[in-house]
Amino acid sequence: MNLEEKIQLAFRDRVKPNVLATSTSLFSNEVEEIEAFTSKYWFDISCDDDQIAWGVISHFSGEAFCYFLPGFMLAGIRSNTRNLLVFNHIIGELDRSPNIEYWDSHFVSRWPLLTFDEIIAVQEWLLWYAQSVHDPWGNTYDRCFDTLELLKNSVNQ
Repeated sequence: MNLEEKIQLAFRDRVKPNVLATSTSLFSNEVEEIEAFTSKYWFDISCDDDQIAWGVISHFSGEAFCYFLPGFMLAGIRSNTRNLLVFNHIIGELDRSPNIEYWDSHFVSRWPLLTFDEIIAVQEWLLWYAQSVHDPWGNTYDRCFDTLELLKNSVNQ
């Protein structure tokens, strides 16, 4: 089974939430970006969607984040593109302290909602992503993987 199939299988049971964002303090352009996703499904996301609305991922509710995450990962895999702007956001969120008490509420409101199998799929995506992307700090991907391991250990299988 290839990586694309593993991600599709891991996220296949995700249901699209009715509410995509919970913040009431969004700018009009951010609201428009979120509204553009009301008619999308995670399996339909393309690189064009990512480049147009890469910031939308930070405004999604936790459930919407988990729902659309596989679509963003697959967009890069399908186009063999590792320099998508949304990937910078994903890596930035995963680059965490190994002390769970230091994790901020934004991170905690979304990443722990992933299932065990979904976390494994994200780990495999991270391995794909890190294969040919320069790590300016030298240990970013190690910290990201460690964060995913902590998440994986905290969910029920």
